[in-house]
Amino acid sequence: MITRRCTMVGLLSLPDELLTNILDFGGHTTIVMCQQTCRRMNDLVNGSMALQYAVSLAAAGLVDNIPMDVDLAERLNLLAEHESAWEDTPWFPIEGYDGVLGLAASSGNLLVFFRLWDDSVRFGRQLVFQRLPSIHQGVPDFTSRMDPDFHVHEFSVDSSQDLLIYAHGSRLATREVGTNRPHPASSGGVLSLRKNEFPIATTTRIYGELAACLTTLIDDGSLRFRIFNWTTGQSITESGGNFSPLRYEFLDADHIFYSSSEALSNYPNLVVENIRSSCRTVLRLDFPDIVPGTNATCYLSIPQNSMPHTWANNRSAGYFCDDLSDRLIVLNVVSYGWGAYHSCRKQQQTLHISTNAILSYVRAHPSGGSVPWDAWGPGNVRVVPRRTVVHETVTGMHTLCGMRAVHDHIVKDRRSRPVICVYDYHRGRVGRALFAQGNGASSGAGMWTTMRRSLSTKYPEPPALAPYPVATSYVLPGGEKEMSCLVKEIPIPKGLLVDNLMCVLCEHAVVLLELSDRRLGAPISGVFYHAI
Repeated sequence: MITRRCTMVGLLSLPDELLTNILDFGGHTTIVMCQQTCRRMNDLVNGSMALQYAVSLAAAGLVDNIPMDVDLAERLNLLAEHESAWEDTPWFPIEGYDGVLGLAASSGNLLVFFRLWDDSVRFGRQLVFQRLPSIHQGVPDFTSRMDPDFHVHEFSVDSSQDLLIYAHGSRLATREVGTNRPHPASSGGVLSLRKNEFPIATTTRIYGELAACLTTLIDDGSLRFRIFNWTTGQSITESGGNFSPLRYEFLDADHIFYSSSEALSNYPNLVVENIRSSCRTVLRLDFPDIVPGTNATCYLSIPQNSMPHTWANNRSAGYFCDDLSDRLIVLNVVSYGWGAYHSCRKQQQTLHISTNAILSYVRAHPSGGSVPWDAWGPGNVRVVPRRTVVHETVTGMHTLCGMRAVHDHIVKDRRSRPVICVYDYHRGRVGRALFAQGNGASSGAGMWTTMRRSLSTKYPEPPALAPYPVATSYVLPGGEKEMSCLVKEIPIPKGLLVDNLMCVLCEHAVVLLELSDRRLGAPISGVFYHAI
């Protein structure tokens, strides 16, 4: 007790400038905790623009990427403009995309379109790269095209590393985004496969220096799952036989997750595998509401998170980039059962899960094995309630980026307006929204204290919504069994063909693609984006 008292007294005896530097070095968590200890610390934090900026940046779920010559006052203004952009700005169109056949991929703030072309010599696919411009982010318009002399049937892109990996015959080539030059970080520029071995479409993934793909051998049709280090070309792991995860994602540099091969049983499972040791943990989804009947069959779909896992050299397009300390996982569990008069009945459950929550559980139980829902689900998963659908999107799939996810269809808000619903689970943004709604202001609680209390406290209904077309937000409070969630509802622009829309979530914007008809490969007639 004496030692702790002397240490505190010694800390408070330091000058304000030195204390500010110490707190700034400790990060936002240290700043907020010390601010609540005494009046001296509270006044110090409130009076320091640098400490206020650090806390505001963390509460917004962002990482600073502003040039060093911009002073703190201007940084705070840029942060405030960025945070209010989703409410104050309209939908912006992107011109020049008539005739582009479809969206091929997205990564961070980068969209990749494809265009078929034909002449007397060759037939192939042109890739069009579009980085979303932003006034509030300081991102200029960027459009580039890649014209390979062959048909690109499989590729993956990582915007943070300007990395494009695509299949060319029985090899994977690494290129810079928008060019046909080998990527400068890749020693060989090519990841060679075996003879008569070809990558399967839509199965290539990138995680930092790792690249994974699922391949098939033409001779016998067997499948191989491969993970490379794309910078050196070294093979990390290879597996075959019955292992065939057509839909999988990286959790971190050591773990992947996918749906179990028993996907057409009563309850599909989520499998987490250590790629170094091949140890598997089977997380069961056997909760009561998953199926409408005891004899129903289910399958599990896993949408891909478009946020790059790591920023190369902490760089991003714009003044701010998203905090990558956690990522969201979305699971769509679709079940079929027999209703009255032998009619087939379909039911879909959408689950939102934190990547860190799964990793924490798996690391705490390294032996693996099968885990029932009651042991891992409650407290780590939010089962998203189904909402009234106004217009079905062409894909009918959730898209996600970082800790955000977009509802699979255009839904109704409480005033029956057609809106795009964005779910946000970042703890800082949820806590700030609770604080802004006044849920903890009367008790004198700070923003991060309010965030912690939100896990066990129920709050009243959000206030009435503003008239059309203002975007609105509210918080779905958490509890002992669910994560807290910030919901943003953005009205769709008028005059669109609402039955022919695709919705894509990027790092700083929601993108609407207007198609000429409801075919997935139909020509795009318009591209619009809205800041979030």
